[in-house]
Amino acid sequence: MSRGSRLFWLVCLAYALTAYGGTRSPDAEVTFRVGEALVDHGRPDVKNLELWPGFGAATGRDGRQYAVFGPLISYGLAPFIAVAGPVADRLPPAVLAQVPISHYDTNGLESLFNGAPQIGARSHAVRWLCSPFNVLVGALAVIGFRRIQRRLCGASFGADAATALFAFGTLLWPYAGTFLSEPLAMACAIFALDLLLPLATMPTTSIARQPRRLALAGALLGLSVAAHVSLVLFIPFFALYLLLDGAGRPRADRLREGAWWLGGLGLVLAALGAYNAARFGSPLETGRGVDPQAAELFRYGVFTGPWPGLYGLLLGSAKGLFIWCPAVIAGLYGWRHLNRKWRALSLSMAAALVFRLLFLACRSDWHGGYAAGPRYLLVAIPFLLLPVGLLADELVARGRRRLLAALGVFSASCAMLTLYVSLGGVFRHFQSMKMRHGAEVFLDDRIYLDWALCPLGYLYQWPAAPYLLGRTGLGVPILTMALGVLVVSGFALLYRRVLPQAGEG
Repeated sequence: MSRGSRLFWLVCLAYALTAYGGTRSPDAEVTFRVGEALVDHGRPDVKNLELWPGFGAATGRDGRQYAVFGPLISYGLAPFIAVAGPVADRLPPAVLAQVPISHYDTNGLESLFNGAPQIGARSHAVRWLCSPFNVLVGALAVIGFRRIQRRLCGASFGADAATALFAFGTLLWPYAGTFLSEPLAMACAIFALDLLLPLATMPTTSIARQPRRLALAGALLGLSVAAHVSLVLFIPFFALYLLLDGAGRPRADRLREGAWWLGGLGLVLAALGAYNAARFGSPLETGRGVDPQAAELFRYGVFTGPWPGLYGLLLGSAKGLFIWCPAVIAGLYGWRHLNRKWRALSLSMAAALVFRLLFLACRSDWHGGYAAGPRYLLVAIPFLLLPVGLLADELVARGRRRLLAALGVFSASCAMLTLYVSLGGVFRHFQSMKMRHGAEVFLDDRIYLDWALCPLGYLYQWPAAPYLLGRTGLGVPILTMALGVLVVSGFALLYRRVLPQAGEG
């Protein structure tokens, strides 16, 4: 078995062990119901949430309710739902009684917090049986990131170190235990960039990009938009990379490559536009603008001043990127190496990430609601980590043993934090804070900014959220320490093979 295959199955195992096994956010529940509708009657209409009627849906041209969220995850889930439904019908009552409770399905929250008798156990079981979808998407994102690192660094230690940090030391791990669309959007964007990059051993001026690869790269970026509409913000900067990377080459070659890339992108975006037009009458209408009163009621987001959002997205107690995913610090520290060796990529990705941060900060819904850390910045994390492999290889080449050891300790520490978050009940925490303090803490965003309410200080108090590990009866602290030994040992073994090669510099 190749190293890539071993990595894939290791990631699948880790993500499966920490998967919850159900939907815990209203967004995820809505998109899951679209998948169910596709299986049941072949249309993407959706029925209202029992506990939050009207959320995430808008009335279409034909009078039916349609989701305002990207359709890709619903269509991806449909085959899983088609298989899970008949299996759930055959599960014995004893098994049905033990499946995880999906928070917004039937009376999920009432059952979870108030002990009300669970309704529709079969429906919760279908979501449980479909949870491998999230694991596979997360593992594919890791494999795509590894491919990029090997293009940037070659088959080096740095590529392995960066991939390990991304897989086990970032928010991808806890998000792989949800049905949210960000991991799928991230995976599509990662592979879209991978197909644009040349091999590390090839000089940029000799690149002869294959038309099929360019068209597929554009199509994958389009699919990322179909998964989450905010990925449209990446399109100009991927185009900028193509433009900058082609500088000095014949104009005809650059135009031809751009045409193939735009063709793949345009084909998918045209299909998405037709999908929107069929539902709401306009290619650009996702459903959020159909009913202004509903948009205000459900706080879909409006443009506002950026300062609270900037602080919240970077340093906020519940959503700060540097608090919840400190691994990105290693990427920022090593950015100069990316800029020196891959300048076109460095400039275009830096511009894309800064623009995304500023755009999100100017939105009243910058926080992304119930989730671990900055949900809308999740797709930025792999691009922020692009320089980590180059940084690690540079430390090895220069014999910077102490700094290399520090990077290993830092990576293991990030993985420990991520493990703790993956085991904890972040969604349950937000629900409990709402019940304890009232809706006011959400209306003024205090729940995301007040350090007294920081989820990281509460997660150890809740039962372990993952379905498999939660059935052990062990609490979050014990599981974190026990599994943390394996995590730290893994990083120690990874760095041990190169530390002797470095000197004492």
